[in-house]
Amino acid sequence: MLTPLTPIKARPFQGGAITVRSPAQIPFGSYSMVQNIRGKHPDFIKRSGQRKQHSVADSANEVLSLYQFRKSRVDEKHFFAQMSDGDILEAANAPPALTTGVFGNEAFSGGADQIPASWSNIGDKLLMSNGVDQHKIYCGNSSFVEKFIVDRSISATVGLPSKGEDFSKEVTNDRSGVAILDGLNSYTFYNRIFIRVPAPITGFYIDVDTPNTNTTVMSVGYWSENNVWSQATSFSDGTSSGGVSLAQSGYVSFADYDDIITKYQYGSNGYWLEIRFSLQLSSTVRIKSVKFQSEFEDITNVWDGVPVDAVECQVENSENQTWKIYGSQAVDIDLLPSGSKLMIASSDPIEGIYFGVGGTPNLASGSGLNDIKYWDGSSFITVGTVNNGTDQTPQQNLVLSNSGWMTFKRQDAQPTQFQSTKYSAYWYEVTFSGGLSDDIVVEIQTMPYFDITELGISQCNTVWKDRAVYTFDEYGSYLYITPQGKPLVLNGTEYGILRAGDGRNNKVVAMKSYKDWLMVWQEEKGVQGGCVTLFSGYNPASYQRTVLSTRIGTMNSKTVAVIESVKTATADTATALEEKIATLVFFLSNNGVCVSNGYTISIVSDDIQNYFDSSKEECIRRGYEDKMWLTYDSTHGVLRLGLVSGPLATKANVFPVYDLADKAWSFDVLGQNLACMAEIEAGSENIPIVQVGGGQEDGTVYQLNYGLNDVEIAIDTYAQIELNNSGLVLNLREFLIRFAAQDYGEVIVEFFKNNLPGPTKTISMLPEKPGQIIKRERFHLNLMDQNISIRISSGEYNTEMNLVEMGMVISVWDNR
Repeated sequence: MLTPLTPIKARPFQGGAITVRSPAQIPFGSYSMVQNIRGKHPDFIKRSGQRKQHSVADSANEVLSLYQFRKSRVDEKHFFAQMSDGDILEAANAPPALTTGVFGNEAFSGGADQIPASWSNIGDKLLMSNGVDQHKIYCGNSSFVEKFIVDRSISATVGLPSKGEDFSKEVTNDRSGVAILDGLNSYTFYNRIFIRVPAPITGFYIDVDTPNTNTTVMSVGYWSENNVWSQATSFSDGTSSGGVSLAQSGYVSFADYDDIITKYQYGSNGYWLEIRFSLQLSSTVRIKSVKFQSEFEDITNVWDGVPVDAVECQVENSENQTWKIYGSQAVDIDLLPSGSKLMIASSDPIEGIYFGVGGTPNLASGSGLNDIKYWDGSSFITVGTVNNGTDQTPQQNLVLSNSGWMTFKRQDAQPTQFQSTKYSAYWYEVTFSGGLSDDIVVEIQTMPYFDITELGISQCNTVWKDRAVYTFDEYGSYLYITPQGKPLVLNGTEYGILRAGDGRNNKVVAMKSYKDWLMVWQEEKGVQGGCVTLFSGYNPASYQRTVLSTRIGTMNSKTVAVIESVKTATADTATALEEKIATLVFFLSNNGVCVSNGYTISIVSDDIQNYFDSSKEECIRRGYEDKMWLTYDSTHGVLRLGLVSGPLATKANVFPVYDLADKAWSFDVLGQNLACMAEIEAGSENIPIVQVGGGQEDGTVYQLNYGLNDVEIAIDTYAQIELNNSGLVLNLREFLIRFAAQDYGEVIVEFFKNNLPGPTKTISMLPEKPGQIIKRERFHLNLMDQNISIRISSGEYNTEMNLVEMGMVISVWDNR
């Protein structure tokens, strides 16, 4: 006896594959495989292909990561590919434009065995971390300088430069205002220009509004480790014409330098450059704007420019052979005899000491600075030449006659305990020649400098609330958060240090800014796994930590995606159909594909969980976490993944796809396997965003979602439906299918009885009459089995396929 089970009424093609179960256990009408298909909600379409971005491969390199650096203040963008040989290449053309030849020129060459880099953009500055080099900062080809100050001094500067005309506002935009250099004299008369930039640079572009007409030669200096202005080499002045600098707009370029350091002047600390002229400029010279260019440079820990109180001061009276201890705010040195020592303790090595004399300056004629010494690990030795800003009239040798800085060359100072102190600090010894006058009470502050290498090498970075966030290999679970808008400042009151996780030292492998939070993932290690930590707050005083998981983590910087506008059901809705739009974080774990809303973590990979089941041969392979990836493809609203599956795989070889609207899984089989994927802004045509992928060991970057084939390989597309009903024998009597009509290709419908081949129906996609958009085919069958499989495919070269609906007449044979 046959009992009707389904009518012929067609239903849309919609849903996804279930691989966690055997075909015999898949619910009636569900899919055991959906391959190379994208959902239209409803409808299935064959996925688009991929093509080479460039015609010549970069050897046999793997593309570890891809990123586009897009700036806002100036119209500039760079598309980078991180290659497995340590190089970062910059695309010669922005997709969808193709490149004849190699992908592009080398922008950076780093160390071997890099991890997939993490990339961030803060204030038109790019941060890059690759796990083997120091964190890098890159500002591009055209960024406005931070400061532009014209110094028209008529005598040598005593102390730090502080006087000048500030034209920073005028030269840091392309709209209005000019810097006035009228009649600026030569450096012989101590005239010069200072510009400040956020990192070491290799040149700058001067937009000349009113040109100079006097013969003169420009030179550029930088503040070097020797505590002097060193002249840039390989200098080229593009503003010069006929021996006249600033005669035209142009680039001023010079060689990169290894000995540049930051300098404090004009009340701020940073990378300052000095521009000099050999002869006076003409009477009217105006500059419209100044923009600089840079390369990938190591980040440094730049002092924030806020003077730091000394930890402690001890004053010796050599005549009485006594010592007195003071804080930093009121150090009594009145009538200090010649040769007596003023000892200053600092928590960091310093290159300057500030003396605030208040209303009681030194008036003792002939009293000068004798020396400043530092502890080198075995004795106190001189710092060398001191630039004494407390003596405004050096000819009178009157030290501490004014408040000011005493600065000196950076030294290899070592911390030590001094006298009876219970702590170690950097101690500096100051002595004066000639006794000081009466009633001198000074405030003492310091100018510290820092060694970024103490923290180790880079691991990953992100940007959160306009703050750069770094992790290093030396203390892998710690986060270092800079003040707002200052990606090279890892010090000061606005600098914070946070620790992720539950106390274990698992290194941080990924960080993302999510809503108002910072979400941090640690590597999954050992039986306990990893951690996911959420940080909130606005400054170091308000930071709070919430650990979302003490077992789940992620794999690397390219296995996390923050996605906006995801439809999701919530706990307070009546049914799962009542959904709202949300911003969610999806990430790849050894436990599965996870999603978080900032409060909980769920696994969405239940239907393909066999790939995360260690008892299955296809389980992802331990030790190859850096090879896996997860990225959002906004063209189709899907997550695309690359998994290293099976005991022998060393590269991603399984490519699941998660449809965020249908919450369904499918799989891509690629003609050229991918090691990573990214979305970038298009350089031309009408589509604003394009998808790109990096090849595995073929040195090639691909444009995705393009064309009908994977380069020259046909895309094998099919969906396989399983028919089961509690072990009963089914009778498939009729089949109905509707699909889009097109000018070429065929739909192939194959039937299987318990995995054994049955009949095959080949249906042309050509319209039956001109203008038809949908084809319909209905045919009779007489298939009987406990498990019936139906595979619908189109794997021909250069063909599309759009499946609309299918229907079946099925009965149950009750007697069997």
